Amino acid sequence: MIKATFWERLLAKIIDHQIFCGLVLLSFLVATLSQPNLTSTISSFLLLLVLLLLLPLLKLFYDIYLTTRFDGTVGKLLLGLKVVDENDKPLHLTLSTFRHTAGYLLSGVLCGLGYLWTLKRDRLAWHDLLTNTRVFRKDGHDRVFVGLVTVVILLTVNFFA
Repeated sequence: MIKATFWERLLAKIIDHQIFCGLVLLSFLVATLSQPNLTSTISSFLLLLVLLLLLPLLKLFYDIYLTTRFDGTVGKLLLGLKVVDENDKPLHLTLSTFRHTAGYLLSGVLCGLGYLWTLKRDRLAWHDLLTNTRVFRKDGHDRVFVGLVTVVILLTVNFFA
């Protein structure tokens, strides 16, 4: 199997981010457009405030669940990427949770230097090194075009939302 490049992983992260932003925008539109008077608008604002406070937890659940259940998030799956442990097995819940919490926190320290570490020859981010995980392309096909088209579509949808 071929290790995923920095650019493939970045594109997968952008796709996931756009999907999540689209869901947030959709929630915002439904909450504000369905409430025509001031009292309802205030309650919509409070609902959105609660939603914004829950977003980090929802994003964490999204990452952990999809990586545990399907070997990657939607962005990774669209690009044909797969997250595995050191034995090339799918991640179990504990390892996936540790990777997406402590691992991503470590990679994000020092202005994201841990993510940029994937530009090195071994293509491992700090969270990969910490958890002994790897990100591979499922097959030899290059799916960057599919990812770029997906990003353009999601950006367009989010823009018009």
